[in-house]
Amino acid sequence: MSSPREKYEDSIQGAMNELVSAMSALNMAPDPILVPELIEKGKEHFGRPMFLTELDGWVKHSYEHLHAVFVLLNEAHKERELLKTKNFRLELKVAEARKGAHPY
Repeated sequence: MSSPREKYEDSIQGAMNELVSAMSALNMAPDPILVPELIEKGKEHFGRPMFLTELDGWVKHSYEHLHAVFVLLNEAHKERELLKTKNFRLELKVAEARKGAHPY
């Protein structure tokens, strides 16, 4: 399965691609992460619940894709706000240019 990407030419299309990858990862056969690997990380894993991303490789991979979706949607939001600002400035220029113009 592909690695998550946080840079696409079109952020919204990229987010949709990453969502498909995240869904695909969640639809794979379980890939348990061995408990001894967790124990080697230290005692921070004892005394608290385990997270699914720590127990299954596909869940962890899906989570990485979902993080990329968040980054891409945030980028799309910033792009949209920039376009709204540019559009507003253009509308002001057009309104200014029409002042005193002939109605025909």
